[in-house]
Amino acid sequence: MAALSLNLPRGFRFCPTDVELIDHFLRSKITGNDQNLHFISELHFFKREPWDLPDFSGLQTEDQEWFFFSPQHRNGNRLNRATNAGYWKVSGKDVKIWSRARLIGMKKILVFYQGPTPNGKITDWVMHEYHTTLKELDGTHPSQKSFVLCRLFKKPNKGGKAGPAKFRPAALEVKAEDHSENCNGITYDTIASKFERICFD
Repeated sequence: MAALSLNLPRGFRFCPTDVELIDHFLRSKITGNDQNLHFISELHFFKREPWDLPDFSGLQTEDQEWFFFSPQHRNGNRLNRATNAGYWKVSGKDVKIWSRARLIGMKKILVFYQGPTPNGKITDWVMHEYHTTLKELDGTHPSQKSFVLCRLFKKPNKGGKAGPAKFRPAALEVKAEDHSENCNGITYDTIASKFERICFD
């Protein structure tokens, strides 16, 4: 899919919350109501190297952060997260995502290691993999397909440039009462027709 490039004013960013990523974007993709989500590309995330993925992003901005839908395929009972150049390794415990006291999904944090498993060299590439825990979105219902949503970013090198404005250390648990959260600023619901949420830093 061709990338969707928008000339946003400096300071405007696409920065959905964890709740929005699961309960709106991922929900819409699983149920097939994704006609307005062209800026989040669909691809087989683990079949490509992390440094190649930004070129496939449907959202071209200066932010060092990219979003993708990936089909949820498993090799037997285990998800295959190996690429030709290395492998993704889970880091820490899964993060619970809550909305109005209801568990709606999980966030898995993974780090990319370059080289053969298990002796690869750790890199600065990090991915947050979101999947839903809601029974009505388990992919088995009519017209549904099973997807996860991947947020990719690269941590800054020590002494280098600052990383993405939205990079934060992972918490053990994330709770949100509604969908009105924003990132470090004011949330605008209708800044651009192609976005559900644009934030101003």
